[in-house]
Amino acid sequence: MTPDEARRELNAIANERRRLDKRIQLLDQRERAAIEAAWRARVTPTEIAIRVGRSTAHVRKFRPDDVPPARSGGMAKVKRQNEQS
Repeated sequence: MTPDEARRELNAIANERRRLDKRIQLLDQRERAAIEAAWRARVTPTEIAIRVGRSTAHVRKFRPDDVPPARSGGMAKVKRQNEQS
């Protein structure tokens, strides 16, 4: 491979990376809008997380201000009841 061929290959890779970065940014914006819409539609954080393949902590970051926090259930509810006893 000549130096010019190597430079062309590096430039092609850099251009492809920039194109993918733009697509990823648009996809992140779309995901955030969908998560916010799901919160407003009263879909549980756990279900949202499963469907988008993210953690519930990630999903909870995007809860809109006009939506109340989800109720904690499961072990969190049991722990809270035990602390009140």
